[in-house]
Amino acid sequence: MNLHMTRTGELAILITEGRIGWNSSRLLDSRVRALVKEGVHHVVFQLNVDFLSSGAIGVVVYYLRSLQKVGGDIFLVTSSPYVYELLDSIGFLKVFAGKVFESLEEMRTALIKRGIEVPPIQALNFETVESSMDSVE
Repeated sequence: MNLHMTRTGELAILITEGRIGWNSSRLLDSRVRALVKEGVHHVVFQLNVDFLSSGAIGVVVYYLRSLQKVGGDIFLVTSSPYVYELLDSIGFLKVFAGKVFESLEEMRTALIKRGIEVPPIQALNFETVESSMDSVE
């Protein structure tokens, strides 16, 4: 998995690429945990992936619940048919109704309507924080 992220205020955007297997899921969990401890309440996962392990799904669900308890939320961005089919097959399109977007710009527009500040996407500086290979586990 390649992981790029940026943070602005209470919002963090994490762009994932490749495969998110078990080891990458643990890395993703540690990154999100650190962001939440630093005061992030809204997390966007852009899923440019061709594999999501159950561990990756668990990370998303865990932080969805914990952030909603403090008035935050999780949002997903993907145009991948694989991700849509996976989310639909496990009932997550219903859980994430209104929170799954095809592009960062579409997500930005929706979050601004919800009162969440999101700078123009082109103004954000994404940092590469992890790059690792994950085999299917």
